[in-house]
Amino acid sequence: MSIVNTFIHETDFYRILFENLPQAIQINQIVFNETGEPVDYLLLDVNRTAEKYMGLKREEIVGKRIKEIYSYIEKEWFIRYGEAVKTGKFDRLEIYIEALGIWFDVQVIPLGSQNKFAILFQDITELKNKEASEKKALNDRKKIEIEKSHYMKIAEERAAWLQTIMDLMPAGVWISDYSGKVIMVNQEAINMYRGSSSMTDIPKEYTSYRLFLPDTDEPVTFEPYPLKEALVGVMLDFERFDGTRGTQVASTEALRDKDGNIINYVAVAMDITSLRQAERALAESEKNALDLVEKLRQADHNKNVFINMLSHELRNPLASIIMGLELLEKAPSDGKQAYMAMDIVKRQAKLLTDLVDDLLDVTRITHNKVYLKKDTLEINNLIGKVVQDYQPQFIDKNVKLEFKSTIPVYIEADSSRLAQAIGNLLHNAVKFTNEKDLVIVSAALDTNSSEAVIAVEDTGRGIDQTDQPNLFEPFMQVDKSLDRKLGGLGLGLTIVKRVVELHGGRVEVFSEGVGKGSKFTIRLPI
Repeated sequence: MSIVNTFIHETDFYRILFENLPQAIQINQIVFNETGEPVDYLLLDVNRTAEKYMGLKREEIVGKRIKEIYSYIEKEWFIRYGEAVKTGKFDRLEIYIEALGIWFDVQVIPLGSQNKFAILFQDITELKNKEASEKKALNDRKKIEIEKSHYMKIAEERAAWLQTIMDLMPAGVWISDYSGKVIMVNQEAINMYRGSSSMTDIPKEYTSYRLFLPDTDEPVTFEPYPLKEALVGVMLDFERFDGTRGTQVASTEALRDKDGNIINYVAVAMDITSLRQAERALAESEKNALDLVEKLRQADHNKNVFINMLSHELRNPLASIIMGLELLEKAPSDGKQAYMAMDIVKRQAKLLTDLVDDLLDVTRITHNKVYLKKDTLEINNLIGKVVQDYQPQFIDKNVKLEFKSTIPVYIEADSSRLAQAIGNLLHNAVKFTNEKDLVIVSAALDTNSSEAVIAVEDTGRGIDQTDQPNLFEPFMQVDKSLDRKLGGLGLGLTIVKRVVELHGGRVEVFSEGVGKGSKFTIRLPI
C-alpha cells in the first residue's frame, strides 16, 4: 500500500472515531479584533454529538461564526478560549446556558497553529441539579436540627417532671411511642421486672416483655400494636428478667392527637404475685397429685404388659428345656436321642441367656453404667464382619443380604457396641422379612453434616406409621398378635438407639407402611 493510500486509510479511521465519540466536539478558529481581544470564533468542523446538542446539521454549522448561530454567547467564554490559544495550555470550565437551562462541562484544547482549538463538551445538567439538591437538603437538615434541638430541650424539661410524678406511683407505668417502643418507665416497673437481677433499666422493645395467660405457658401478644381498644384490669402472668414469674393486673390506653391518630401508649400494671401464690401452690399440688396417680397407673400397666410378655418369652424355652431333660433321663447316655435332647437344652438356654442379656443391657444403658471403649475404626470393615456373622440366618430363611460399601470412613467408636447395634438391626430385618425378600446394608459419608451413615433397608413387611414414633421405646412390639410368633421382648431397637446416642449419633426409621419395607439409618459423627 502506498504512503498516500495509507494516509487516506488512517484519515478515514480517525474520521470514524471523531464522528462516533459520545462527547460533542467542535474544531474552531479564534477570531481576534484589532487590539488582540478574542471576540468570536469560526466553526471548522463538528461531530454528530455536537450536531445533536446544537440542533443543527454540519452544513448549517461549518464555516460560520458562533455569533451567527447563537446570540447568547458570554464574553468570558471568548476570553477563556483566546487565553488557551495564546498560551497553548489546556483549559476546562463549566458553562450554564440560561436560555436552554443546560449546564455544559467544556474542555478547551489548543491545536497549535492558525489560532485553532478544539472544544469537547457534554451535558452535566443532571449532575449539577443533583449537587444543588444535595446542598439544599444539607441546608434543610441543618435547619431541622436547630429546630429539633430547641424542641428537644422543651421535651426534656417536661419529661423530667413527668418522670418524678410516675416514680411516686405504686404501680408499674410504661409509656411507648405509636410503634410500641418504650420511651419512659417508672421505678416500680423496674422493680417488678428486675427480680433478683442487677438491672437498673428495662428493655425498650415491647416484644421483650413476656406475658402469658394466667397459670399457663400460652403467650399473650398484642398484634397489631398498639391496640385500638383500651384494656382495663386484665390479669396476666409475666416473666421477670431473672427467669422467675409473677402475676399482674394490667390496664392500657392509647393517647391520640386531635386527628385521632395514636401518638403514645400508656400501660399500667400492679404486681399481685403475693395474692396469687397460695392459689397457685394449691393448684400445683393438685396437679402433681393427679400426675402421680397417672404415672402410677401407667407404671402398673407397663409392669403388667412386661410380666405377660416376659412370661410368654420364658415359657417356651423353659418348656423345651424340661422336655429335653426328660428325654435325657429316659434315653441312653450315648444315644441319638440324648444328643438331640442336649442340643435342645443348649439352644433354649442360649435363648434365655440372650433375653437376660438384653434386659441387663437396657438396664445398664438406662442407668449410664455402660462405658465405651472407643478406638479408631473403619466402618466398612466393621459392617462387613457383622454382615458375615449374620449371613447364615438370612441363608436359612432364603432372604438375600447385600452389603454396599463406600470409600474408607474412619470414626471413633466402641467396635463391640457398634457391632451390637448393627447386628440388632440385621436380626430385626431377618425377623420381619419373608422368603426371597432383599435386605441391603450400606455405608456412606455425608460430607454436608460430617457424618458416617449406616443404613439397613429391606423389602419386608414394613411398619405401620402409627408405630414408628414409639418404635425405639422399651418393650415396643410391632407384632401385637396373641401368639406373637416372632418373639422377643422388644428391646433390640431400644439398645440400638441408646448405643448410637452414647456415640453422639442418632438413629432414624422410615417406612411407607405395612407391606412396603422399612429403612433404619444410623448417623454417627466423624
